[in-house]
Amino acid sequence: MANKPWFAWEWLYDAVVGELEARLSLNGVVCFTAIVIAVVFAWTFRLLIAGGTQIYIALALVLLALSSSTIHFLARPHVLSWLFTLAWFWILDSSKRDSTAGSKSLWLLPPMMVLWVNIHGGWLVGFVLLGIFLLAALWTRFRTKESSLEDSLQKISATKRARKLAWTALLSAVASFGNPYGWKLHAHVYAYLSNRFLMDHIDEFQSPNFHLVAQKCFPRPRTNHVGRACPARPRAATESRPHCFLRGICRSLRISQHPGFGAPARDDHRPDSFPQKRLPKDSSIACVPWNRNAGPRLADSRHPVRSLHRRQPRPPRLNPG
Repeated sequence: MANKPWFAWEWLYDAVVGELEARLSLNGVVCFTAIVIAVVFAWTFRLLIAGGTQIYIALALVLLALSSSTIHFLARPHVLSWLFTLAWFWILDSSKRDSTAGSKSLWLLPPMMVLWVNIHGGWLVGFVLLGIFLLAALWTRFRTKESSLEDSLQKISATKRARKLAWTALLSAVASFGNPYGWKLHAHVYAYLSNRFLMDHIDEFQSPNFHLVAQKCFPRPRTNHVGRACPARPRAATESRPHCFLRGICRSLRISQHPGFGAPARDDHRPDSFPQKRLPKDSSIACVPWNRNAGPRLADSRHPVRSLHRRQPRPPRLNPG
């Protein structure tokens, strides 16, 4: 835009990637981005397992996150924001579980903010996480009643934690000014996020389009598919419930991408649920019977003219005994 200042708020990433390209060509940039993405999702899986999540549920969640984020698998600085966000959360969460070593690791956040603010505009997520953990500590501080010794100790611990988080947030806010533009970068980010035209025309801020590949990982609720594919009893004695659950997830994803492939799990996949359109009397085009692999199709005048009809239920089998 004319007469507007230019903010190179990703200059540090540009410098690193430029050096990689000069030494290793574009292959170095691609390998660097791939390593960062692999570390992010491997670390996410490790944190879920360490937090007590069952391995099958953790695997399903990580695969879902991995599939939905494929549209952002680009050699751009936002992949480093993923890494910073994960590291930020890990430090905050570990400080809650380990009061001694975790409290010392909180002082790593302000230096990390100096790097983050010069790499990508996602540094605001760090303050969002800090605010969430600070509010949780304050909630524990004011909601805990001193009815017993254990409650009193918990209240004292929450007070100390809230004080440390407040100091960390203050130091991180000061560290965020460690960029070539100072406070003007903050004003620019605010103007950018409050610009209604940009918010209405940038894909990252639009409502998800479920016709795209990544958004198909979040189709209309597939719990019905998972439930039908995971019956009360496993298919075999050697098949456990988690295996059955994963099979239902794979089945639901397969049906969401290929509705005509495999046995339909919902009534809206039946041929009689498709709206029948009336054709002109002199038309030589008509519908032919339903084909499970190909779906409904049209035929010309060389084929017998038929229409979609409701399947008649099969007669009950007679028991000879």
